[in-house]
Amino acid sequence: MKDNKINAIVSLLEDDSSEVRRMMADQLKSFSMDDLQLLCEKARDINIEVSLHLEEIRQDKLYEHFVVDLKKKIADNELDMESLTVFLSRFINPSIKESDVVLQITELTESCQEFLDEHYDLDRGVALAKFLGTKLKFTGNKKQYYAVGNSSISCLLESKKALPITLSALYIIVGDRLGIDIRGIALPSHFIVGVFDNDDDVTYINPFDSGKVINLETCRAIARRAGYPFSEDMMEPVGSRVIFMRMLNNLKYVYSRENKQFEMNKIQKLVKVWTERVFRQVP
Repeated sequence: MKDNKINAIVSLLEDDSSEVRRMMADQLKSFSMDDLQLLCEKARDINIEVSLHLEEIRQDKLYEHFVVDLKKKIADNELDMESLTVFLSRFINPSIKESDVVLQITELTESCQEFLDEHYDLDRGVALAKFLGTKLKFTGNKKQYYAVGNSSISCLLESKKALPITLSALYIIVGDRLGIDIRGIALPSHFIVGVFDNDDDVTYINPFDSGKVINLETCRAIARRAGYPFSEDMMEPVGSRVIFMRMLNNLKYVYSRENKQFEMNKIQKLVKVWTERVFRQVP
């Protein structure tokens, strides 16, 4: 894009007429993401307010792409835990490449398989928890519980700290790749996983506590601490659709705590798409 065209666009966005600015903003939505990025950078040296306005337009277009992507995933039934959590990581940080995250998960799974082979005498689900929680030290981020990155599988792979539900998602993803039946269990205000064997016996694991194996009494205590009377249906496993909905709501809450209205509006659009197209109801 030539400088004279950039200067003309900035000039129109500086116009006192709100009608002119609105018309120009509508036209800019048809620009490519690369052109919008270039405009933002060049406009900083001309008019910082216009540059900020251009960045808002670019961000709007970027997040609209995520809405379209989510609708496509739903239409194509790409609703597995890995696909959804990688999508959410990219929503949180659009600079992340899906292929990079998938490669990290692949390398982690291969290392886990080696650990399982070396510890063949252990239950495979327990061995997976030992590998992730004890050997690699994946655990809960207790000091910065409400950090946005705690909802990102990509950030988790780097920092090894996250929310209970993000850690649980990692256990489910690696377990699925290795043929281990690990499912999410949505306790009140907490999230754990269960390892299910062929005899329907369940081993409960708390990923937030470094993959510690816990019993049913501990699960009851978790519910009581959250202020809820325990019931057996709390131990029913939930699938990726429910888990993703809970992850979206967690992220929405974090953005609201930080008064990030722009991000709040964008995550709400994803929530709306998910509830209408997956749960068939508006919250």
